[in-house]
Amino acid sequence: MWPFTGGCAIGVDCASDAAALRILRSEMNLGYPLVLDDRKTIFSLYEVGSASTYLIVDALGVIRYRKVEFDQRTIFSQMRMLLSQ
Repeated sequence: MWPFTGGCAIGVDCASDAAALRILRSEMNLGYPLVLDDRKTIFSLYEVGSASTYLIVDALGVIRYRKVEFDQRTIFSQMRMLLSQ
């Protein structure tokens, strides 16, 4: 479950199909939506070159944090800092 007020998480995948994303979300019990980006529109917009890239994007669409490979502690720390500003 997403532990923050004032922000949200959205997973974006360009390699799967919609059915595979539904199964993944269910099996992993994800508390946030997954978006299929099969045309790589979102990947191109935010210049994502790796499928394991994590971004924090503010309300204006500005990337505030970028990291390749998931590190929950660091990402949550960055979210806390950004939401406190």
